[in-house]
Amino acid sequence: IAGYHFVDWTGDASGSDEPLSVTMDSDKAITANFAINEYAVVFDAGADGRIFGNAAQVVTHGSDCSEVYPVPNKGHFFTGWSGDFDGEDLPLTITNVTRDMTIVANFAPHKYIVSFSTDGNGSISGEALQLVEHGSDASQVEALANPGFRFLRWSDGDTSNPRTLGGVAGNTDLTAEFEADEFTVTFLAGPVGGLAGDTEQVVANGGSAESVEAVANAGHYFTGWTGDHVGTANPLILENV
Repeated sequence: IAGYHFVDWTGDASGSDEPLSVTMDSDKAITANFAINEYAVVFDAGADGRIFGNAAQVVTHGSDCSEVYPVPNKGHFFTGWSGDFDGEDLPLTITNVTRDMTIVANFAPHKYIVSFSTDGNGSISGEALQLVEHGSDASQVEALANPGFRFLRWSDGDTSNPRTLGGVAGNTDLTAEFEADEFTVTFLAGPVGGLAGDTEQVVANGGSAESVEAVANAGHYFTGWTGDHVGTANPLILENV
């Protein structure tokens, strides 16, 4: 009968010979013994997940497996079964088993969006919008400052530039932050006068220096500024440094 196998002979014969030869020297009663087939059903998962339930089962012919669940590792998701069963059943129960089977649970990594932008005072060199698999690295980008500015940091506090974001584990938005260049403005007076105000100032790019006034000694008068600024305004407010 399908699903059974011969085991042995009992009664007036013994053993498992097939066919059986009997010497007829008397009446004989001989019984052929059979047993139901048993099958190995193995559920396998690769490195990205595991099987919850009995992953190695022995099932008699025509019976059902106990149910199993695919459990993905962090950052992964279940994509389906393959091998001796194709599908996405959750949980999975193989019914009416009639042969040995190996069934594989397949998983894939999640993918995340990684975006690089700026605060408006620079640009991004490289792929500013990326789709990255869980645990992988984003491709390298570099923050380029506009004239008069310099790179300060990324919005997560990292100061590396160029930047390679490693081990991505979720959607990520990073903004490159810049600050204005700073310049030193020094005011000097000739031997017959002095200056009123801060004579050495640090001024951000495009900013204005604080007012400085040229004060002539007794018997002298102010004639003008020279050097990096030529003019006669007094007090002087040096603009757009």
